[in-house]
Amino acid sequence: MNFISIVDGKVFIASKINVDEYIDDVNFNIRYCSQDRANNFQIICDSETIMEYVLARLKRDNPDYELYDLSQNKSSSLLEFNKKASNTPLLVYGFDKYLQYLNSNEYDGRVCSICGREYTEAQKRFYTAIEMGRDSFFDKYKTRLIFVMTDSEYNVFLSLADDFASYYPEVFDFNKTLISKENSEESLFSYLNYTKKGLKVYGKIKEDEKN
Repeated sequence: MNFISIVDGKVFIASKINVDEYIDDVNFNIRYCSQDRANNFQIICDSETIMEYVLARLKRDNPDYELYDLSQNKSSSLLEFNKKASNTPLLVYGFDKYLQYLNSNEYDGRVCSICGREYTEAQKRFYTAIEMGRDSFFDKYKTRLIFVMTDSEYNVFLSLADDFASYYPEVFDFNKTLISKENSEESLFSYLNYTKKGLKVYGKIKEDEKN
């Protein structure tokens, strides 16, 4: 069984075996984490099919975790999320859809510029809230959260919640399992982070993909 993802007209293919092996790495991180501190980390995935498969497997393998779809929240309030996250391990997804909804319905599509980069008002407010709650909420309640994001939303997260991201730096990028049909040297990870940006540094790519 293979997973196929088409990005910018390019075909990328991931084998189920490779995806399963990477899921095993995630499971290891869940099961053998310190019980004395929070265990929050990120999963990056730009394939909806792989994301659904990964969520289903992680939920099956870790029944104490609950699925939490942010896109079902039709408010800028995070009270419900905070209440759930304070005492329940969560697989959190739907970031892109939630922030798009917020920006259209709560902030009239406003954008802002921070350090020369443009973000939506919803992104700025949401990730600022994540950043501000690093010690007072996430660390205090020893949360167990897995944020499942696309590559583009992860980059926004890194920029706007950099203190939180550096405190919880563990990340599993499933885009590395998707290999170009035309070029076996190129994964979806390397395409999005290097080739698409005009940085064809293959030595660097290989080093990153080992991690």
